[in-house]
Amino acid sequence: MGSFFLGIRRAKKAEELKKRKKLEAEERERVEKKERREKLERMMRVSSRIRLDIMRDVLNLEVHTFNEKIFEWVEEFSFEVDGDYLNINKDTVYC
Repeated sequence: MGSFFLGIRRAKKAEELKKRKKLEAEERERVEKKERREKLERMMRVSSRIRLDIMRDVLNLEVHTFNEKIFEWVEEFSFEVDGDYLNINKDTVYC
């Protein structure tokens, strides 16, 4: 009977460890996302154009995902894509 309870305790500890690791991973992702946003905001404050590959790198997005998102943002924020650059409309972006 003792080994039964020992097994239950181990299972509970394993579940608690799994939950803690998940929370830590979520917190890391939240912090990384905030840092990426802050970097992008700094870039936009000091630039009127940003190279698209640098922007994608800062946002840590895969090429396909970035290519889909960038045109959504172009429409939403009145940006303009000019070759390999994103021209920023400072009147529609608040950083």
